[in-house]
Amino acid sequence: MKVHFSVPLRDLDKHLPTYDLIEQVIKDGGHTIAKDWLQDYKTNADSPTHFSDEEWAIITKDTLAAIQDADAVIVEASIPSFSMGYIAALTLARKKPLLMLFNSRPHPYILDPNNSLKRAEVYHNDEELQQYVASFLSDADVDATNLRFNMALDRETYNFLNWESVNTGKTKAHIIRELLKERIKRD
Repeated sequence: MKVHFSVPLRDLDKHLPTYDLIEQVIKDGGHTIAKDWLQDYKTNADSPTHFSDEEWAIITKDTLAAIQDADAVIVEASIPSFSMGYIAALTLARKKPLLMLFNSRPHPYILDPNNSLKRAEVYHNDEELQQYVASFLSDADVDATNLRFNMALDRETYNFLNWESVNTGKTKAHIIRELLKERIKRD
């Protein structure tokens, strides 16, 4: 599973051990990081945390592409940041599982239980952090065999799918997937 991991840039060096731990749990679970920007940051000793407008445009484009490419997103949101809120909102708009992590104290405006795709966890130590990340990844990682299901159709729906399949050359499953994707995009 591909995972996008985001953190605010403020005090980045101070929080690197925590961010490294999160990335390690992701990788130890057999997952890949959609865009390993943190590794790029660490390998370039001169990595800035302040950028020009042109650099921000590239960063934004890369981040949006990583979210689109990812199967799930993890945001370490202990430091309040508009950009982390934007990434969280975009993730949910794309209907992808989201884990928001907070060190020591909850942010009540984020801990909304109404969205089944979003999980917010408050951790107090490294063990809790590892447990929350591993649990989220386990829950979000749907095995391909679980993606298949059987559907009972009434005669009218079956006839429509059969007619559509013959006329378009598409399989019935392909037609249903297209219709579902259209509906998901509208919602």
